[in-house]
Amino acid sequence: MKEINVSKNNPPSLEFFFVKSKSILEKISINEILFIHSIGNQCFIQTIQKKHSVIVPLSKLALTFKKHGFHQCHRNYLVQLLLIDSFDLKENKILLNNFSIPVSRKYKQSLLKHLDFLI
Repeated sequence: MKEINVSKNNPPSLEFFFVKSKSILEKISINEILFIHSIGNQCFIQTIQKKHSVIVPLSKLALTFKKHGFHQCHRNYLVQLLLIDSFDLKENKILLNNFSIPVSRKYKQSLLKHLDFLI
């Protein structure tokens, strides 16, 4: 995955990349990604509008997207922290734009440290 800037006039918040879908390269804005789900080496990038499929390990995407506010919440999921709607602490699930994302015990405390909340 590679960030591509079309022009030097683009503000830094407009970061994006391309994914190949059949014979078409589709542009995806990082700000529109809700979460990334993996099954083996295949990752599904869920944006606000659609799901994209790429063949790349989740561990590689985790390193790439960490600087963009993504955090691993389960061995198969990365979520964008800014887009989390709610976190059910009892059920260990995140609600993100009507998607229910599991949170494993292994990643729960780390995830909570990255969320700002009032007790």
